[in-house]
Amino acid sequence: MKLTVSHWYLDCIAPGGDFFVGTATSIRRSKFHLNIVSESYGRSGRVVNKHSVAFAESSPRLTDSALTWNCSPLGVHGSWTSQVPRIEKTLVSTPKQEIVYQGVAPRAFATVEIESDFTVQGLGCAHQLLITSDGWNLPFSEARVGRYLTDQESFIWLDLAGKNAGTWVWRNGVEQELASVTDDLVALDHNITLGLAYKKTVHSGQIGDTLLTSLPVLKYLIPAQLAGCCESLWRTRAVLLDGLDETDTGWAMHSVIRSSQ
Repeated sequence: MKLTVSHWYLDCIAPGGDFFVGTATSIRRSKFHLNIVSESYGRSGRVVNKHSVAFAESSPRLTDSALTWNCSPLGVHGSWTSQVPRIEKTLVSTPKQEIVYQGVAPRAFATVEIESDFTVQGLGCAHQLLITSDGWNLPFSEARVGRYLTDQESFIWLDLAGKNAGTWVWRNGVEQELASVTDDLVALDHNITLGLAYKKTVHSGQIGDTLLTSLPVLKYLIPAQLAGCCESLWRTRAVLLDGLDETDTGWAMHSVIRSSQ
């Protein structure tokens, strides 16, 4: 029986830097079904991280006008109204595994209400990874995912290192032919670079430690390979350069996951 995973990522950053990041992950294999939801938000310099098991599926819903996420376990209610066309890309396609990326709202106007007492409003991003696999084997040794959104610019990037290596960057909705990605830089052709040096850590550590601290029940459900992965998530004041000239600046949200293999 195939393992199927749907992983949603949704974020929003206010002009002043307050932010929200939410994930909704649904894991299915035969009769086994697990839903995990999480949120990280920053308010006046204070960062809060929460995880929960959702007993019913708690994925976002796409309507005619917006993507909405009403997640009762976290007390989150949000909407993402996309301003650009969606992105879809098959990242890995082998007889044993397929991973498809869907940028449902690559650049959106977002409003997120958290527990009825804190609202984040600004530019946001919503995307989904769909994974079908024979097992839990990860197709990469490192994975970098990020976004940079301003009134003038939009960058979305994905970078896989390992046996299924690949780099994908979309600038203003157009996939770039030549691109490279590190923790500190996104570089394009014609000497265009997005600097990510001014990082603020949202969370960092082994995925297993993060989940099990909040959800000890997962100890016997999460495979050791996944639990041992290290993840760092940053909110960054990024700078876009054309050669040596600064052409834009704004907020980026980006992460790296390193496999325990």
